[in-house]
Amino acid sequence: MFKNQPVLNYLKSMTKAGTWANTQAQPEVQPEVHSNCSANNIAKLGSIMQVEDLSALNQYVDSNPGAKEYEVTHKANAIFLSCMDFRFIDDTIRLLEHQEQCRCFDSFCLAGCCLGTNTFTKWRTVFKEHVILAESLHHIHKIIFVEHMDCGAYKLIYGEITRDDEYALHIKNMREAYQRFKSLYPNLQFVAYLIDVDSKWQKIAL
Repeated sequence: MFKNQPVLNYLKSMTKAGTWANTQAQPEVQPEVHSNCSANNIAKLGSIMQVEDLSALNQYVDSNPGAKEYEVTHKANAIFLSCMDFRFIDDTIRLLEHQEQCRCFDSFCLAGCCLGTNTFTKWRTVFKEHVILAESLHHIHKIIFVEHMDCGAYKLIYGEITRDDEYALHIKNMREAYQRFKSLYPNLQFVAYLIDVDSKWQKIAL
């Protein structure tokens, strides 16, 4: 249960409105179509992403010469979901390279990492859409969660928590995210890590 309910309600109102500037719903902004972009391609891709249809996306890639050419030369082992905290960027990269032997990966950052996907529907949707793209365009075979201790998002959502409380909540949220996503991506492996402030990491059993 979230202890800091007023803050949680505020954050949800911001994401629901689609803006952090105010709580008034803003008119939908149409994507800018550059001279070398097809408005029809943008619309088609957007409709596929909305229904999260991987097979339709793969068919679209196969039928699109530009995307197909890109696909041949761009492959990644995994997509990792991490927190936005600047303090742990280098530690995360070192972890992926040395522990996972992963040098080609797609990245995605959300405040709180799995906590963000579990708490905010829009954040979860955007992450899911990027996994679909990574699987189709880069043929990833793994999703890696990388969370860290002393996380401001956890303190913002849960309020004053002890170090032991935070540790337990990280594990809880990573396992919850795994349960949420595993049925959506049955062909992908899932791995989770927790990095401490001293740069030491622990692999978390999901």
